[in-house]
Amino acid sequence: MMRFWSGVIGMVCGLSAPTAIAYTYEAVEDPAVVAETVADMDEIAEPIIGELRIDDLTELRRLPVLHNGRKMPLQTYARLLLVQLSGRTTYQGEAAESWLARLMLDPVSTLDDRVFLINHPEVAQALTIPVDENRRYSFTDLHGAMGRLGNLAQRAARLASDDRSQVENELLRLYANQVLYLDIYHSFEFARPHPAFAIDHDELIGALDLPPQDQPYRFFDIFVRAGSLQSLIEPLATKPPDQWSDLEHAAYELSSRMYDWSRRHQESTFVMIPLMSHGEETWLSAWDSFALGFRDAGSLEILNALAEMAEAYQAGQQLDFDMAARHFRRLVSERLDDDRAMGYLDWEVRLNDLNLFNRATWLYGWAFFISLFALMGRGRWPYGIGLTLLALAFVLHSTGMIMRMVIMGRPPMTNLYATFIFVSWVCVILGFFVELFQRNRMGLLTGSLSGVLLLMFSRRFEMEGDTMGAVVAVLDSNFWLSTHVTTITAGYAGCLLAGVIGHVWLLQAAINPMRTERLRSIYYAMMAMLAFGLTFSFLGTMLGGVWADQSWGRFWGWDPKENGALLIVLWTAVLYHARLGRMIGDVAMAAGTIVGAIIVMMAWLGVNLLGVGLHSYGFTSGLAMNLFLYTAFELVFIAVMAPLAKYRLVNV
Repeated sequence: MMRFWSGVIGMVCGLSAPTAIAYTYEAVEDPAVVAETVADMDEIAEPIIGELRIDDLTELRRLPVLHNGRKMPLQTYARLLLVQLSGRTTYQGEAAESWLARLMLDPVSTLDDRVFLINHPEVAQALTIPVDENRRYSFTDLHGAMGRLGNLAQRAARLASDDRSQVENELLRLYANQVLYLDIYHSFEFARPHPAFAIDHDELIGALDLPPQDQPYRFFDIFVRAGSLQSLIEPLATKPPDQWSDLEHAAYELSSRMYDWSRRHQESTFVMIPLMSHGEETWLSAWDSFALGFRDAGSLEILNALAEMAEAYQAGQQLDFDMAARHFRRLVSERLDDDRAMGYLDWEVRLNDLNLFNRATWLYGWAFFISLFALMGRGRWPYGIGLTLLALAFVLHSTGMIMRMVIMGRPPMTNLYATFIFVSWVCVILGFFVELFQRNRMGLLTGSLSGVLLLMFSRRFEMEGDTMGAVVAVLDSNFWLSTHVTTITAGYAGCLLAGVIGHVWLLQAAINPMRTERLRSIYYAMMAMLAFGLTFSFLGTMLGGVWADQSWGRFWGWDPKENGALLIVLWTAVLYHARLGRMIGDVAMAAGTIVGAIIVMMAWLGVNLLGVGLHSYGFTSGLAMNLFLYTAFELVFIAVMAPLAKYRLVNV
């Protein structure tokens, strides 16, 4: 009993410290502990706000959040969260930051929101809940199965990752998402009145100087008066309970509830409060700040700004909400006054709002379709419109890349998503050059097609996590990002565009082989792009060797990524030598560029699936099937079109 009293007093005095726990697929929290965080949810039957709602969340989405080691605006975090939970960036047309605001500040209103994606119906069946054809469930749907979900997740976590089935991985993912949802659900619980802090002892209310009319109180109301509460319970460590006064009993019960809440909600992964200590930066949640007992003026001012923001949201007071949010951001900025990332939070919000890459994708798509009309010779207006759309898309594309570079303070290639953005950009530039020199619609067609396809495929990686996250160690060098990686990915672009033009050449030869002048111009464009790809792939491979020598002490180590780059160089070199030696003709050369594009995709993405080597980085889940389908399609295309083109050319 004395040990427990000491723990209670320690909580009030700020002596307990949180232990960081990462809710990952490998570490599953005890389901009984999670159940505690669900228990008090049933005490509130209706949403706090009702019809009141803050409409303008401009200030909220600019607030800083630390996620996976990167400072980002809350808007970006909200999108990442909603994608993680539901696979979508909005909820039924509601912006991600608006939904997150409800989860933080009016959480009961989200209990029936179907935001939990379950890909495998076997998971729903195992949890004994009805299978939804849309594969999305609410917390209310899953609430009764939390215990069983926790037990199943614990059993799955004991297995080695390679031994788990897809259903077991889905159980772990769903459980982690449930824990994350509850974490954020309770993140602002300290700023909301709660029945647990309804005090029916008038003397205690007076001793803590609490306004009697504000019942029930908030956790935060008691915390700021922890000094007064401490003075009431400190003598209890030396007094037996039968000698406690009514006031002391009431103070002990209140401090016990405070301790229980602090223990239950600490160790949060949703952190917004920076702490600078001995030159080191640590970010905490509000609950961890409470558990550590931070009651200095600066910490209380930051916590109070969050509490005022929550109170204004609950009251539907737009001006008060905006002022509290701006005040909180200013306080955080003052603590991190020399932090570069804080200065570019607004840039990232603008980048999110402009949605430049999505807009560019649509424009590239329209440019491609209009280029088809231009190829049919339907007057000059389709050609002019197509070029205009391509130029507009390129401007948006370039602006988005530049903004990403400014925000990150790095060259454009930092992960697989970024390489798709860059390679598509280079392909469009090369398409402009083809059009500039030939003016035969080929650059317009292939540039727009490459832009739309690669940007569309980049969306697959965008949906898997933070695209501007911390750079992996193998790429953590601005100099080599600017030289080797830029050069090698430019080589990818040249070879891919050569493959796209190779498709066009085979189609043209099979459909209308009599247009020999057009076939010749397409062929020259294909050879030029292949030469560009060979040159830059070779230079990139050599620069990569220099990088490897400086980083790892060897120029070449037969790493899978190194072998992939070498295969690109060797294949393109073989094509040129075979053509110059008259060992292959035009048809085989066009087919060879398509095979070259397959090799590029394997070197670019396929080697990452091996999960080995010093160059293994980026998103890889689910790629194997996509690569297999792509390769199968290309091989079938070659098998059908190459013989047909050769036959048509011979019999023209």
